[in-house]
Amino acid sequence: MFYLSDRDIINELVKASKRNVDIKIILDINKEAFGKEKPGVPNKPVASELINRSNNNIKLRWALSNGEQFHSKYLLFEQYENKNAVMILGSANLTRRNIQDYNGEADIIIKGKQTDPPFKKLSTTFNHYWNNDEHNLTAQYDEYKDEALWKKVLYRIQEKTGASSF
Repeated sequence: MFYLSDRDIINELVKASKRNVDIKIILDINKEAFGKEKPGVPNKPVASELINRSNNNIKLRWALSNGEQFHSKYLLFEQYENKNAVMILGSANLTRRNIQDYNGEADIIIKGKQTDPPFKKLSTTFNHYWNNDEHNLTAQYDEYKDEALWKKVLYRIQEKTGASSF
């Protein structure tokens, strides 16, 4: 995910982690966006919150980049007991501005079985990044974690007011 900052989604992820839902997230480091240097907001303070509030139950990795962004925006839900799956694909980041209709976003929900080709492909792609199968594509959370208070405050103000690039 390029940006994750919506408070309701963050709270629901934490709640799900406490129900022992297996949650794995790959986030952009937010060190640059479209050629401009960034301080890691919103993803670094959000990542810190997710790790801490979930007691490390949420697993998080950073997408490694060199001037480009990890601009992927998809969610994959897999239900292991019945093999059902749901994917959400599109242009929306999980931010207040993107999912509460401040931006014109296009997203689609697809439902099926984990064995259906689109779900297998998305799962394979995610695991390729998560496991660094062929290349070093992601880093452990601790390698780039940043718990600076000023970034947490900046993120909260920007998310609440919408006065941000996310």
